Amino acid sequence: MILKSLSSIAAVTLVLCGGTAQAVELVNNGNFSAGLTGWFQDAGGAPGSMISVVDGAAKLVAGTGPSDVIIKASNLGIGTVTPNATVTVSFDAKGSWSAGGVNFAELFSEVAPNGTSKSQLLGGAPLFAQGKGNLADWTSFSYTTTLGPVVTGGISLLLKSSCGADAGCTAVSYFDNVSITAVPEPETYALMLAGLAGLAVMARRRRAG
Repeated sequence: MILKSLSSIAAVTLVLCGGTAQAVELVNNGNFSAGLTGWFQDAGGAPGSMISVVDGAAKLVAGTGPSDVIIKASNLGIGTVTPNATVTVSFDAKGSWSAGGVNFAELFSEVAPNGTSKSQLLGGAPLFAQGKGNLADWTSFSYTTTLGPVVTGGISLLLKSSCGADAGCTAVSYFDNVSITAVPEPETYALMLAGLAGLAVMARRRRAG
């Protein structure tokens, strides 16, 4: 009975997936419809720094003096993401930065109970420096990359607005529609399908005997 059930599961999995790994959405509340629920927040403590939700988007303001203002979706996809998996990170952003103000998006492959196996500055530069200038209008960003060799702690996405020591520094960043989709790397997915197919064969042989 157990093998028959596993055979059915294998067959359904193979039919539904068609041999192709399916992307899984990992971010909860990526559109901030529930405020900042599910997001770690650190306003940095500098005068004027703040984090809020305005018109359904996260607003990060870095105040006067050196400051880093961050929100972070932490330890996503534990038990779901696989080492070296392909992920696509996307979000909409806008804002204004001057005199040393910048904003970043960083992705971390987490190792439990602490540590990282890979950290990535998405785009390799501040967002507004990636051919965008100040973003008066919403602009969509999308990055496809691979995770590190160990993801026992899942993955984390950090969004940051920073202000340096320059006099008159401003850094106001808005983020919305944050999404991370993950696809198992091909070898892992092939092994999973092979295991399911093997269970199906065992079930058929048991019935035949």
